[in-house]
Amino acid sequence: MLTTLTVDIADPAANDPGDNLYAQIQEAVDAASEGDLIKVHAGIYNPIVINTNNLTIREARRSSNPVIDGDLNPGHENGVEVNANGVTVQGLTVQDTSVGFTSRTGNGFFVTGDNNTFIDNTSSDSAVFGFYLLGTENNTLVANTAIGNSVGFSLSNSSNNTLKGNTAGDNSSEGFRLVDSHSNTLKGNTASDNYSGFSLIRSVNNSLNGNVANKNAFDGFLLGLGSDGGALTRNTAQGNGSAGFHLDQSSNHTLKGNSAYDSGGDGFLFGLSDANLLKSNTASNNRRGFGFGTSDSNTLVSNSAINNSATGFSFNGGHGNTLKRNTASNNRYGFIIANSEGNTLVGNSSSNNILNGFRFSGSDDNTINRNAASGNGSSGFQFTLSDGNMIRGNWAISNGEDGFQFNDSGDNTLLRNWALFNQGNGFSLDDGSDHNALLKNTAILNAGYAVLVDAVMDNLFDDNFCLFNGLGGSNQPDVC
Repeated sequence: MLTTLTVDIADPAANDPGDNLYAQIQEAVDAASEGDLIKVHAGIYNPIVINTNNLTIREARRSSNPVIDGDLNPGHENGVEVNANGVTVQGLTVQDTSVGFTSRTGNGFFVTGDNNTFIDNTSSDSAVFGFYLLGTENNTLVANTAIGNSVGFSLSNSSNNTLKGNTAGDNSSEGFRLVDSHSNTLKGNTASDNYSGFSLIRSVNNSLNGNVANKNAFDGFLLGLGSDGGALTRNTAQGNGSAGFHLDQSSNHTLKGNSAYDSGGDGFLFGLSDANLLKSNTASNNRRGFGFGTSDSNTLVSNSAINNSATGFSFNGGHGNTLKRNTASNNRYGFIIANSEGNTLVGNSSSNNILNGFRFSGSDDNTINRNAASGNGSSGFQFTLSDGNMIRGNWAISNGEDGFQFNDSGDNTLLRNWALFNQGNGFSLDDGSDHNALLKNTAILNAGYAVLVDAVMDNLFDDNFCLFNGLGGSNQPDVC
């Protein structure tokens, strides 16, 4: 038969024989059997170790708020240590757990068992981890709080755990840290005012859904060193000191419906990270909205970059990336593709940016189809030292300089593009832009020429339509 045991340090009858009333939680734990319930009244208690399976330890009443104080037993490293399985701990507060003066250690809740549940507990001012899961599986942490620790919640070599609705604040390192931990679910958690919000290292196939990283000193969400194959959905990073979302050497993720605002660095930053899918994410008021360095085969669909101080979308040294139906507006640059080959841009929109809508530099053999650049302060599409690109069916409208500008860029094909109402030329080929083919393009009502050709050779012009441009069709014959 299951037994209910009571702990009340203030009750003078505690520890009387046969009444199941104890002065310390550890005494009740030692007396309990599997499946028993231990109710803890208000008071300040010594740290505990649980080695019995299927115990439930909870506050006696909702307002009891029992406290486990590490200072009462300075030699004990953990406030609550769970080495058993199937244990439930609810409504306990652990504070001031530390061992040592120079090399301080100590954790609030330390878990090595499986299938345990922690609900509405608090860990504050632990030397190392507020909640530490080591080599465990199938634990559930709900509505817990970690404040003023080194790391709020830490999982090491732990898999298939669920963290839901937990809060980590004012921790000197990460709010949530996963190392070598796979297939965990983090949902609806909040990390604020830590050094980093969420950090996943060498951790595979984790799911992050609806979490918030707010005002952390470094990254909001960091996935690094082979943290592959996860899903990030509807998470928010706001006001973090570096990147909102940072993937470093991490591939095959799906990022959908996430938002990055007011970051000191990039909203979404990818380095050496391949084959990720980004869909319907938003980046605003960051340095760059989306920044990719030496990252290949990523797919970006229907993302938005708005009011970023540098670039909406930036790729440097990437190959085989696909950008479809993305929007960049009111940034310094809309899209920058640098030192990148074999990428595909289809149906993207770049408007009202301070400088170029689309800027290609040192980038060859890309496919640029049905994109629109409008109302940008400089050229709509600018190509520098970029060869062999296929540019088809794009629109450049009402930009501050040329619609399409080529500098020292050759062997490109321009087919059925439109340049309308631009303040410079519709199309401009300058400074060694040789061996290009302009076929069936349209230039109407641009302030300069329809097509400016300057210091170039061996370009092919055929069936281009030029009308009502300020300086005429072209400075060269047989162009329009």
